[in-house]
Amino acid sequence: MKHLIRLLSVLLIAVMLLCPLASCAGRSGKTLMTLNYEKTKVTLSVNFYRFQLSRLKGSFVGYGYTNNGGSASDDAFWAIQDTFGDSGQLQTWDEYYRAQVLETCKIYLVGLWYFKKEGLSLSETAKTNIQQELDDIVADYGNGSKTKLNAVLAPFGMNYRLLKDAYETEAKLETVQNFLYGTNAATLGENVKNEYLNAHYLHFKQIFFAKYEYEYIKDVNGDTVYYDGNGNILYDETNGYTHKDDKNNPITDENGKTVYYISDSSEKINYDKVNGNPKYKTDANGNVIRRELTQDELASVKSDAEATFSAVKDATAEVFEARMLSENGESEYSDGYYLLRGTDYSAVSSDLAYLSQIAEMLDSMTVGEVKMLESTDGYHIIRRYAPTDGAYDMEVNEVWFSTFADGLMAELFLKKCDLYLPQISVSDSVLSSVPSIADIEPNYYF
Repeated sequence: MKHLIRLLSVLLIAVMLLCPLASCAGRSGKTLMTLNYEKTKVTLSVNFYRFQLSRLKGSFVGYGYTNNGGSASDDAFWAIQDTFGDSGQLQTWDEYYRAQVLETCKIYLVGLWYFKKEGLSLSETAKTNIQQELDDIVADYGNGSKTKLNAVLAPFGMNYRLLKDAYETEAKLETVQNFLYGTNAATLGENVKNEYLNAHYLHFKQIFFAKYEYEYIKDVNGDTVYYDGNGNILYDETNGYTHKDDKNNPITDENGKTVYYISDSSEKINYDKVNGNPKYKTDANGNVIRRELTQDELASVKSDAEATFSAVKDATAEVFEARMLSENGESEYSDGYYLLRGTDYSAVSSDLAYLSQIAEMLDSMTVGEVKMLESTDGYHIIRRYAPTDGAYDMEVNEVWFSTFADGLMAELFLKKCDLYLPQISVSDSVLSSVPSIADIEPNYYF
């Protein structure tokens, strides 16, 4: 479902803060925690806490996390002891992540308190969107019946009413953040945004030597086809020759365009390679098809990469970028690439594991330093740059900063919560009634 995971974040708390997990939870179930401050009182139920644990486990299992105890679906996984963070304290995975989820619940409780204290209200658009999502869930998972849906939700400590609370509270938290920082952090100054940019994003450019070749669409003669920006075949009309059919008309393609050949007698087509571009060949699932290089080809690629690295490792940015243009051509990412510090990109897709390698290496590099990294895809000659001021607003960087505003607002709100967290009371007896994560059903869908 679209509400399962909406944001990658360095901090587990920030991830959960930006997902639809919260609940008013005072309507059913025992109260787990209470915030009663400045004559404003809000509560959170134990049902919601268990719901968050189920989602956490679902994410761990879904992303295939493992440790010495096996996979996250195995009980032994959660019983493994480890040290987390900088505390050096030995804890089981169950103990550590239960504590993290509990802290996340406290953050949500502060959000609910702020919403109530400031007298905020949900917009009609937010209410409509929530109801539409709930209607879809009832149709998809309850066959149109709320009663049947409740049976599906029960293992997660939830029912339809609590799920509605959860989505309403997500919207309330978004309303609070928009109230404090403006929609998409619009009221925050550039200095605040650039400070967050420099703290959390790694900026680099690279010269890449691939261990594969893309396969392009070819014609019946085995020649690569060239297309214009609209996906139409582009012929070299200036240097090409037309052939005539039996009615003495120029031969055309399936779109009615005249076909141009390399000569009067040849069947080889003359494509416009200057203004056109080849198109990648894809499989039935839409994945681009690649050909892995032979051992001899790989040896040649490695040699080229090493020679290039030797030439640019101590060079200026201008020399590095000139070599980058020579080796890889013009990049659509004219400001380079940005990675979010600490993100496990392999959790998103195994194909992105190399990004985690690059991010880890960049974190140990100084600005202007050049290093080479070998991944399963090829050789990456990386130069680290300081982030460009305002990079998050540049159109060319849109792909890197889709979660920038959400992450910034979440971090600022977490800091604001510091004042209220000591005022929260937690019922130890209710908390102890919650099963271990090993005994909780993984939640993949809600």
